[in-house]
Amino acid sequence: MAYQTTLVCSCHHDYRCSNLWRGCSKAKLSINSEKRYFFYDDNPHLLFKEAFEERYTNAHNILIIVAPKNQMIFTSDTLAAVEELTALSWDVPNATRVDSITNFQHTRADGDELIFEEIVVDASLLSRQQLDVIRERSLSETLLVNRLISPIGHVTGINITINKPEKTDDITNQDIVEYSQRMVSKAPTEMLTRGTGEVILGSYISERNIRSMMVATFGALILISVILIAEEAS
Repeated sequence: MAYQTTLVCSCHHDYRCSNLWRGCSKAKLSINSEKRYFFYDDNPHLLFKEAFEERYTNAHNILIIVAPKNQMIFTSDTLAAVEELTALSWDVPNATRVDSITNFQHTRADGDELIFEEIVVDASLLSRQQLDVIRERSLSETLLVNRLISPIGHVTGINITINKPEKTDDITNQDIVEYSQRMVSKAPTEMLTRGTGEVILGSYISERNIRSMMVATFGALILISVILIAEEAS
C-alpha cells in the first residue's frame, strides 16, 4: 500500500498565538492505493507493466470464494448457487469477463466432430450420475484445478475481471466493491462465500488508512491544543 500525502502549512511567526490554527488551515491530505507509487518512475518493472497495460488492458479482478459447509462442490445445490452467482457477476460495474466452473468451456469428441459446451448446464436438474461425470471432467482440467477449484473439489471460485475505473468515470472502486458484497450476501447460508482480489484489497487498505489518518489527525490536534494552552499560560 502506498499513499501520497501533501501538506501545505503557512503559519504566523508567533507560534504561541491561537492564530496557529488559521495559519495551518490550508492542508491537503490524500491517500492513493496504487502500488506503483512504491517504485521510481524509471523502474524497469514498472515501465514494463505500464507498457503492457497500454498495449493490452489495465484489468483488475475480484475473486468470489465459495466453500460449502459440507465440503462438497459437486452437488446440484452448490453448483446451482455457483451458476446463479456467475450470472449475477456479469452485472458487476466494469466487469468484462467472468470465469467459474459452471461456465467453463469443455471440449468433447462426437465421432468426427468436436463439441464445445459449458461444463455445467441447469445444475439444479442434474442427476447423481451427471454430477459424477462433471466432477471427473472438472478435476482433470488443468485450467480449473488450483485456479478455480481445489484439487479435492471442496472449494471453488468465481473470478471477475474488472476494467479499472478512470478518474472521469462515474463508477469508483468502492461502487464495485459494494455491489460485489451485496451479490455475495445473496448466496445460500449453507455455504461460506468471501470476496478477495485486487479491487477489494485496494478498497479495504484505503479505508483502513483513512481511518488511521483520522485518528492520528485528531490526536495531533489535541496535542497541539495542549501545547498552545500550556505556552499561553506560561
